[in-house]
Amino acid sequence: MPHFRIASDGMLASLLRQRALLFVALAALMLGTACAGSGSSRGLSDRGIYTVRLGVASLSAINREARPIFSRYGYTVERRDVYGNDQLRLRTEWRTRSVFADEQAQGYTQAQTRLFLLTRPSTGLSGTRVSLQSETRYKREEGGNWQSAAITEEAKRRIDEIAREFRDIFQVEGLN
Repeated sequence: MPHFRIASDGMLASLLRQRALLFVALAALMLGTACAGSGSSRGLSDRGIYTVRLGVASLSAINREARPIFSRYGYTVERRDVYGNDQLRLRTEWRTRSVFADEQAQGYTQAQTRLFLLTRPSTGLSGTRVSLQSETRYKREEGGNWQSAAITEEAKRRIDEIAREFRDIFQVEGLN
């Protein structure tokens, strides 16, 4: 005959407390993970990164036109990475530039920007999808540290101007 033990009220209360504590610990762990994730994934624009989609272009057009366009705006390509047959990443050197009025109004005294031309495969289309991405950082005082901050509207307009030139070239290629 099996032996069953009947739990006392004290044992039952202890078991319920343990389960409640386990539930609270798991909930806190899940909440902590969610908060850490949202804090670390704040928007790219909050970190001075701004992306403009340019459309579709051939790699030959990108290879032929990117450096001259970057050069017209004072940027020099520092690195070229190729991934497979249809992915390319061009990165310019940091370019120190004059601060725009809205940057100055935020207390910045120096600004640097670098550009990335990024491609990714395009399904069903000839060519690759192309984006222009900028990264901007600022200093508030001479000798201070560079810091990432949200890109300003005037800085966005300047990047949009460069993006328009890329789009115009790609339109001439007949791919957009």
